[in-house]
Amino acid sequence: MVENEEKQISDFDTFPQITPAKIYFHEVLTKLMEKTAFFQGLAKEIVAKSLQKIREVPEGVVLIEENSRKCDFFYLLLKGKLWVYEGNVKLTEITGTQIFGEIGFFNGKRIATVQTEEKSYVAQITQEFINELDPKVQAVFYRNIASELSTKVSTSNEKYSSMVKYTGKKATDLAKKTERIAEHVHFDIIRNL
Repeated sequence: MVENEEKQISDFDTFPQITPAKIYFHEVLTKLMEKTAFFQGLAKEIVAKSLQKIREVPEGVVLIEENSRKCDFFYLLLKGKLWVYEGNVKLTEITGTQIFGEIGFFNGKRIATVQTEEKSYVAQITQEFINELDPKVQAVFYRNIASELSTKVSTSNEKYSSMVKYTGKKATDLAKKTERIAEHVHFDIIRNL
């Protein structure tokens, strides 16, 4: 510092105030962007805007109802646990950070019911929000949704394949047992003639 140069002293109160909630939100946002494939290639500002409709949803609430035509949105589970039902049958559980409701978003009809199993934090992403984005950013959103769907289909195929192999082995074992029983019954019938 040069002598006789006047120091510039800032008035701290002139800086924008940041609440602890905002600091926490930015930390969470950064972590979310790092670990969630859905946000790949999107600017932090876009991700922040997409999370404007976050809700704390109590246990037992139906977020999506099977066969509903209300499909101008999908959800992002941030924290919690959900169940997916078809009719009265539990199909799968949703945990971690992932999107859901995206199939109905594209095809115009909900294919399953999704209900909270415990208190959950969920963001709703609407078609209106996506439509307001620059077309290049929209393309990134749609690419990320397609990537998430691709991952889900691959996982489902692996589960189905394992189940078929297991069921096939069990069916083969059952057929062999049935064949042995039939042989015994056949011999017993012939002996009793």
